[in-house]
Amino acid sequence: MFGTETIDLFFGYSPAFWGVAAVIAAAFTLLAYRITNPPISGAKRFFLILFRFIAFFVLISMIMEPLLAWAKAGEVQPRLAILWDNSSSLSLVDRSGDRKIAVREILDSQTIKDIRREFPTDDFAFSDSLYPLAEKLTFDGEVTAIGRAILQLRKRYSTGDPLGAAIIITDGEANYGEDPLGAAYRAEFPIHTIGIGDPTPPGDVILRQITAQKVAYVGQDFPIIAGISAYGFGG
Repeated sequence: MFGTETIDLFFGYSPAFWGVAAVIAAAFTLLAYRITNPPISGAKRFFLILFRFIAFFVLISMIMEPLLAWAKAGEVQPRLAILWDNSSSLSLVDRSGDRKIAVREILDSQTIKDIRREFPTDDFAFSDSLYPLAEKLTFDGEVTAIGRAILQLRKRYSTGDPLGAAIIITDGEANYGEDPLGAAYRAEFPIHTIGIGDPTPPGDVILRQITAQKVAYVGQDFPIIAGISAYGFGG
């Protein structure tokens, strides 16, 4: 609900010009009616001088570039964004238990319900990008792009209702896109995180690059060069 409304009038020149404008308008008016032919009576001359003075004054005021500004002032409650990690790593079971169950317990918790009741809240899911959470979480995203999700959230609220804060529920395994710390640093809103799962990274193997020749012949050996990254495995 909007509060106060104000209307202000501004001019492109200093207020000191008002006095100059009044003097110039009065001088032109007196010169115009100093001598009239035929002579004009006192009352008639007074009204003619008055109207001519007003006309000159309005003309000079328009030259001073008037600007009328109308402003509404009111309070707008910032929105709260909740980001749910929907990548496949949230379907793992580790030493802390089943990650899917942990996320769904938070989703259905009384704390989240109280937050939605107190603040205007928008729910989003993310894996390789950010999108509105329309239905239940599927945990089938191939990558986890936390930094990209933060930047896309920032862009989404660059116009319209302001974003007051964001809550991110994730296992923190950012393996795609922009750096999460850099994205969070550039965000104009505070970011709160809820960690899911064992903080110790699980064993993982990633095929980052594969190179092979474009043409090969039947029965002929040809090389394939692969770039592989691994964590938690020896050798």
